[in-house]
Amino acid sequence: MIRMIRPASKQEIACFAEAHRRVYREEYRWGPVFCDYAAHIAETFVRSEREEFFAAVIDGQPAGCIMLCAAEEPTVGQLRLFLMEKAYRGTGVG
Repeated sequence: MIRMIRPASKQEIACFAEAHRRVYREEYRWGPVFCDYAAHIAETFVRSEREEFFAAVIDGQPAGCIMLCAAEEPTVGQLRLFLMEKAYRGTGVG
């Protein structure tokens, strides 16, 4: 099993946005307001020197994601949108 974490491509970010809609709806039964909000965060992500959207990839397949975002304090980062697809949970990549 080949596992890696790397910056996500634009196509992967779109895929993860949809994954947030699906996972929050199916697994947690959350409504469209929150699901769309989480997806919107991913869809509007713009890379900067202090922010990145990472993809967890297992055997070439997108398995999960996490965003590192700037916080008000310049030496502090904020983690957002952590998601692991159900099939890849427990594999150690998260």
